Amino acid sequence: MNLKMSKSTKSLIRAAHKKVDPDAIGPKRGSVYYGRCGNTFYALASFKNPRTGYDDQPEGFRSRGTTAPWRDIGDNGCAKMPKRLLAIWSYDCPF
Repeated sequence: MNLKMSKSTKSLIRAAHKKVDPDAIGPKRGSVYYGRCGNTFYALASFKNPRTGYDDQPEGFRSRGTTAPWRDIGDNGCAKMPKRLLAIWSYDCPF
């Protein structure tokens, strides 16, 4: 299911990414995808690193429930997204 991301959820995703890249800026406007499969929430978003730009993006995120923390599941994170969500988002994962 596709969902609209709230500002608070966007802040939680930003905080999760800052744990792996403290210098990151973002997420980039228009790069955020957010949805749910079962009780697990997923997101894709692109962040800019001041030294490397938008290399290896989008970043993938997962939360195992409404109260669970968000976890950064890696750059090029679309490969770890449920295919159903990628189809709903019309997102063509390059990997």
